[in-house]
Amino acid sequence: MIGPFLFAAGTASAAQLTLNWIDNAAGTASFNIERKIETTGTYEQIATTATGITTYTDSTVVAGTTYCYRVKASNFFGDSGYSNEACSPPSAGFDVSVVTTGSSSVVSSPAGITCPGTCVQSFAPG
Repeated sequence: MIGPFLFAAGTASAAQLTLNWIDNAAGTASFNIERKIETTGTYEQIATTATGITTYTDSTVVAGTTYCYRVKASNFFGDSGYSNEACSPPSAGFDVSVVTTGSSSVVSSPAGITCPGTCVQSFAPG
């Protein structure tokens, strides 16, 4: 079995990091996700996905800390080697998404969202 390839720690947004990887087992493997804190920490398993799932969102992160991840595939043939390592800190702040219906509108305070339709704005903490 060829091991998974971890793209990167992916999208960083409000207190979470999202990982995405390629499933080289054609949907027949589950994936063990390991994380270490900072680049000198020790890896610990934090999750296992269902078969064929190639994304994971870690919402147990803290802004200002770098987290490193690796992934290993597992199926009835055995385990793959580990993916490459991907490291990233989560961004500070939070994202706000608003969906309006009909002729309604939204204006935010502090400024940033003024819409009908679907709007997304990032805000700093506080």
